[in-house]
Order: sequence, then structure tokens, then C-alpha cells
Amino acid sequence: MNELPIIRSGFVDYYSCFRLFDSNEIKDYHFDFNGLREYLTKFSLIMNTHTMNDNQMSYKLKDNLSKLIVDIGDEKLIVQLPYLEKIHYSMDLLVRVSNDEFSLTNSNWTDLKFKVALIPFMYQPVDSDNKEFATVILSVFKSGLAILHTSHKIINENVDELSLNAGYSLYDKVQLPGVLLSDSKKTFKKFGINPKNIIDISDKYIDYLKSKFSNKNYTVKRLVQYHLMDYAFRPKEMDSYSSNHNFLHLLHKLLYSPVDKYNGLTDKQVKHKIPQHHYEISRHSSYFVSDGYKLVIAHSKSASSIVSKSIEENSSALYFAGLSGSLVQVEHLLIKDYANGEFLINSINTNMSITDLLLAKTRLMDTLSIVQSRIDSGFSSMNKLHLFMEQRMMLISQEDIVKQRTENIEEIIHLKEQSSNTLKTTAVAIFSLILTAFLSPSAIKDLLEMFGFDQSFILPTWLFLMVVNVLIIILLFTGKLKKIFKKNIKKP
Repeated sequence: MNELPIIRSGFVDYYSCFRLFDSNEIKDYHFDFNGLREYLTKFSLIMNTHTMNDNQMSYKLKDNLSKLIVDIGDEKLIVQLPYLEKIHYSMDLLVRVSNDEFSLTNSNWTDLKFKVALIPFMYQPVDSDNKEFATVILSVFKSGLAILHTSHKIINENVDELSLNAGYSLYDKVQLPGVLLSDSKKTFKKFGINPKNIIDISDKYIDYLKSKFSNKNYTVKRLVQYHLMDYAFRPKEMDSYSSNHNFLHLLHKLLYSPVDKYNGLTDKQVKHKIPQHHYEISRHSSYFVSDGYKLVIAHSKSASSIVSKSIEENSSALYFAGLSGSLVQVEHLLIKDYANGEFLINSINTNMSITDLLLAKTRLMDTLSIVQSRIDSGFSSMNKLHLFMEQRMMLISQEDIVKQRTENIEEIIHLKEQSSNTLKTTAVAIFSLILTAFLSPSAIKDLLEMFGFDQSFILPTWLFLMVVNVLIIILLFTGKLKKIFKKNIKKP
């Protein structure tokens, strides 16, 4: 009997990148980025506050959660202990990834981003009687973009079925925080028609968060990351994976889901294709990345007891290691893809004002420079993995389009400035001719005599009008003068 492609034990991370607010919207709320953090933590969906001590992040549960009694419809109290355990697990995950990020990038980045844990949801996998809780963490960036990160265990999941569902797990039953379903009286409430997948659930969290701001952009970029611990066709060592055709097919189904009998590959094809997406970490573990925004971290049989003889402890340790080693890169790639897409989708044309054109370009540059600085400040191993992921996800080709669009903006701005300068020069010339013809000293003398003024007013009147003329010229060429000063005067 052929072995089924089952993931017996593992984890899955779902990332959803979206625009939470426009960067200038913070000013409308009359607070800075730190004030934004305080604003968000007031909402009942957010579980924690946090502080920074000696470059180490620490989180504190909000008082109303530390003594929580859980009410899940008709199932009162039965998940109280698991729920509280999951809350503390979320806090632990939050602390570890934040501090690992500091270690990898040599900065805490608290002035540019922050993370908060959200109340988790409860789910029951299809064909399972077990009730589990997911971890939900929100990363908010100063540019206004945010990433919702949801993670949970994979237990006895069939890869064929997972792949047909585009790589997203199905849940037989789901209980969401009541506040997401407009019911603040219940801690949890049953969510809609079953089965549900993670996209439906993530969108509920995103809708709630966006309702606190006025931004109406509902575009979401998603990425899935699998951590395979115990699974069918697992290689003994990762250096021998390419000769394991069943393992290669399993990877292909995850990386390029949905995969069925019509678009599946032959043994020869997967043996050629999958190694192109392979990034070796060690003899125990490897990354596999696809252009379909799927990432697989696979661990070999030799990794089963690398940390601890306990299967649970070893799986958790490998998960944390895989997550910490890729989280910064995943966040950067999602932010970059979203910002580029947002930039490209906006219609750029010659009818736009110079201010709007500069705003579109500046918004993109600000977002990309912030996330790129995190990568540039990190270790070379992190930079290498980031470049590999960027190439495999085809973001490099997208950058060529963005570069061309940026050059188009610069050309339009240049043409508009030339046209504006020509109009200004013409206006000044005409204005000067008028002044010369009608406001020469002799003309002023005639005007003063006409209105009965003494001739002693001729010189002051002429000087006044000349000053007005100079001021008008300065106002017309303010932008040009600023550019000249910025270019030639060096700041001390």
C-alpha cells in the first residue's frame, strides 16, 4: 500500500500584508507613531502593552486578560486553561521574535515598527475532534502598512487536500473573538458557515483593525510558510533529498498549490524544478521558496532529536529557529511587494500635479528605505537568504517596472517644471514691460501731478513699485531658488 502524503507534525504561518492607515492620517488623529501604539492597545482585540529595556523587548498582558474566564457559547469554561496557555505562548512568541530580530539586525526598530498580540481564535481541523488555538500577531509599520501573522500547528494533514485548497488549511469549526463579530459580550462566538479557511478568518481581523482608521484600500498580499517536522517521505539527511521523488512531489504540491492530476509533474520534472528553489541551511534543514509566495522549511529525520529527545520540545525549538531565521525577510518582501504594487496601480499621467507626482514617488521611497535598512544592517547570512527569496518570488522583475515608472514620473516632473518656468519667464517679461512703460519716473511724475501729489513722492513711489516687482519675481521663482540654495549651500 502506497504511503499517503501526510504531514503528521508541523506548523504553518499565514502572513497578510495590508494598508492599515495612510501615513498622514496619524496627524489627523493628533499623535505621533508612539501615540499610534497607545491608540491601538486600547482596543479589546489587542492583548498586550510592551516596553523596551536594555535593547530587550518585554510584553505585559493587559489587566483584563490575566484573570479571564472564557465563555464559548454553550461550552463555558472547558477551554479556559488551554486558552490562557495559548495567550502566554503568544506572548512568548512575541518576545522571542522581537528579540531575535534585534539580534539579527542590530537594532530594535521601535521608532519604525511595533508588534502586538491579538486575541487568538479557536478552531477544530476538518476530520478532527481536537480544539486548538491559533497565535495571531500584528506588526505595524510607520509607513502605514501592517502584517497580520497567524500561526498554528499542523497535525495529520493530507498534502493532496491542502494543495487543492491553494495551500490553506480548512477548519471544521471556528470560534472567533466576539468583538470581531460585533458581539463584545461574548469572549468567543461561532463564525459563519463551516468549513472556513484562514483567509476568511484573517479578513475578519483585518476588517476590525481597518475600521479604526479611515483608509479604504482593501488590497491584501498573502504568503504561506510551512514548517515540516514529521511527514511522509521525509529524507534522512537534507543532502540526499533530490533523489527522493516522493518528497519532491510533496514539496511541489505545497509550493505550487493548487496541484492536481492535470498540472502535476513527472519525476524527472520535479527533480529538475525543485532544486532551483532550494536554499540549504544545514544538513538537518532547508528552505524551499516558490514564486507563488509559498515557503517551506523542511527538517530531515536527523533533526528529530537535535535539540531535545522530547518530540514536542524539539518541534517547538525547530519552529522558533525557522521562524526567527526568515521572519525579517518575509516581512520585508511582503512590504516591498505591497508598496511596489500600490505604486504601480496608481495611474500616472501628465495631468497630475507636481505635488501629487512627488507624493507618489516619496511614499514608495519612504516605505522601501525603511524595510531595506533592516536587511542592510543584518548579518550577511540574512542578506543572502533575503536575496535568494526575492529572486525566487520574482520581485526582481517587478522592480524593473517600478524603476521605469519612477523614471516616467521624473520625466513628467521635469517637463512640467520646464513648462512652468517658461510661463513664469514670459509673465515676468510682460510685467517688466508694463512697469517700464507705465511706471517709469516720468510716468509716475505725471500720475502724481494728476492726483495733486507733491513731486517729492516720485522717488519713494518708484522705489516701492520696484520692491513690489522684485517680490513678485521672487514668488514666481520660489521653487527654483530653493533648488539652487539646496544644491550650492552645504549644511554644517
